[in-house]
Amino acid sequence: MLYVTFCYKPDADMLRMSSARIRELDPTAKIYAVNDPAAPITDTIPGVTFMQADFPRGGNLNGLATVAGELAVFQRLLDAEYADYIVKFDCDLWVNQLGPFLQTLPEAGQSVPDYLSVERAEPFVPSGMLYRLSKWAVLSITNEFNRRSQAGQWAKWRFPEDITIYNLARQGHLTCSLIPFTEGLTAGMGDSGPGGNETCHRAWFVHCGEPLPDGKRVSREHATLRMRLLKWETYNQTKNETTEPNN
Repeated sequence: MLYVTFCYKPDADMLRMSSARIRELDPTAKIYAVNDPAAPITDTIPGVTFMQADFPRGGNLNGLATVAGELAVFQRLLDAEYADYIVKFDCDLWVNQLGPFLQTLPEAGQSVPDYLSVERAEPFVPSGMLYRLSKWAVLSITNEFNRRSQAGQWAKWRFPEDITIYNLARQGHLTCSLIPFTEGLTAGMGDSGPGGNETCHRAWFVHCGEPLPDGKRVSREHATLRMRLLKWETYNQTKNETTEPNN
């Protein structure tokens, strides 16, 4: 599977961990990281190919110019790798399992969605931390984006990339699927509500940069620590399971 993330210098340690985890779960993974030219990651990270963004980051990936830039990157990489799907992930995401994100062939009675993401706590609101687009979806969304831009149909808004791309997918009548929040995603590490760390390990994905319950943003240092703890617990749990004697 083809993967891409949009990063800047403080993401370096988390990108090292998140990309290594993805490659463990998907040995075929081809991972690209689009660097913010204003504050690029200069480290070499195994299995990650860096490229420089030619569009504004827009804070935390907000704004029409950022959305247009992301769509152009998706198209460029899909063409370069002759791929049918691309997965966008955030550097501060710890993945426990990739599940349907690796499914590219339909199962009995089911189709493969053009847009696949994880639902946030609010019903039907997509998460930008991990979503997959088909090549057809990228073309369709780009066409709808260009049509609306030429017609001047954009209202005043901050246009976060995740919600904007999801809305364009729905307006283009693409097949969209959201994994329920209760199955797919949990926030933080140790402060994720009832269940604490156990909840983190039951979830498919853990957003280490999720704001605290009081709404305060998490520093990149705090998010990195959360990911290091999850990494240690995941590998320690795996080690214990493989060394348990058979009954």
